[in-house]
Amino acid sequence: MAYLLDVLIPGLGHLAARRWVLGVVLLAAWFSGLFVGALALSFDTRALLPLVAVHPVLACFAVVRLFWLNRRERLTRRPWRWSLALVPLVAVVLTGSGLVFSSAVVRPVLIRSGSMSPSVVTGDVVLVQMFGPLLNGVHLGDIVLVMHPQHRGRLLIKRIIGLAGDLIQIRGGELMRNGRRLSECELRSLRDHETHQPVIERLEVLGHRPYLVWDRPAVRSRAIDVRVQPGHLFVVGDNRDRSGDSRTFGTVPVENVRGLVTVRIAPVLTNRVYQAPLGARRSAYERCSSRGRASRTADGG
Repeated sequence: MAYLLDVLIPGLGHLAARRWVLGVVLLAAWFSGLFVGALALSFDTRALLPLVAVHPVLACFAVVRLFWLNRRERLTRRPWRWSLALVPLVAVVLTGSGLVFSSAVVRPVLIRSGSMSPSVVTGDVVLVQMFGPLLNGVHLGDIVLVMHPQHRGRLLIKRIIGLAGDLIQIRGGELMRNGRRLSECELRSLRDHETHQPVIERLEVLGHRPYLVWDRPAVRSRAIDVRVQPGHLFVVGDNRDRSGDSRTFGTVPVENVRGLVTVRIAPVLTNRVYQAPLGARRSAYERCSSRGRASRTADGG
């Protein structure tokens, strides 16, 4: 039974065998490894392999160590009922650690709206780093999970395009920040795969982060002229004409940000949302840049 407990949670088997020091050390190493691995996973999916390896490596070490101790010291066998009493503790520890990770470290979130297409589409499962706003603050271009300022309890996924002091304007359907257009260039015309409405795909760049946006050619947003107040953010969806955001409900307090969306984990495991296939593909950025260079060359000629 002690071996089984060590397989389930490294360290519990040693506690069952009354090897208190090593048992506590193994438990601490297991919790620390999962915590650090989950935090790293929220930044880059390459941390998935070491995170998955934490448990089997520690479990193998614990079982081998317990086997060696038993051969060397002939550990006194405890009644199996006494060891079985630790099984509920296993369930409590696993449940508690899952709740802690999902509420304080990283949380998987199912996307139920197409307001962030094509960066994040309906049905995607993204990993939200809950420590993000506390550790790194928020930056231009971040995709965040944010509380609706008018409907408490309703969470939205949006992109930050304005920080405190920024002037956000919409003129003739063009979104501008501090007098500069966000759109770099128009890439192509296509159809929204959910609504089948014709949309124009454009490339935008904020904070050196390229990303794709969609808007419908027949829709023109009303004129907006907003100065972002201190302690507030201006957030929008990448699918501009299907998104309810700061253009309708105003700026959002920074404290309403619940986490940073950094990784998509389903349906396809990818890199950060700012890289393919989420956000703007490198080829789209290069295509847009080449168009700009060609245009400048033609003007110069």
